[in-house]
Amino acid sequence: MQTGKRGPLPKPISVAEMAALGSQGERAGMDQMLTVTAVGSPTTVKKQIKEIIAQTKADELIIAGVVHDHAARLRSYKLLAETALQTV
Repeated sequence: MQTGKRGPLPKPISVAEMAALGSQGERAGMDQMLTVTAVGSPTTVKKQIKEIIAQTKADELIIAGVVHDHAARLRSYKLLAETALQTV
């Protein structure tokens, strides 16, 4: 995404591999995006979303589930809708 090149979602890589990708500017962009990322169980994600809202004073969120496996991505969105976004 940082390079402006579009295509299929790439396969998952390790954090070490991710750190070696792209230019310094691209890595800085990735780091910036990760500061407003929520990852974990529904309870953990709900807590992280509340923290993001408190820090940013956002009145809306854009949710992007970057999950390589389609079925897992659908499950992630379902869990998010059922649990994490309830009374955020």
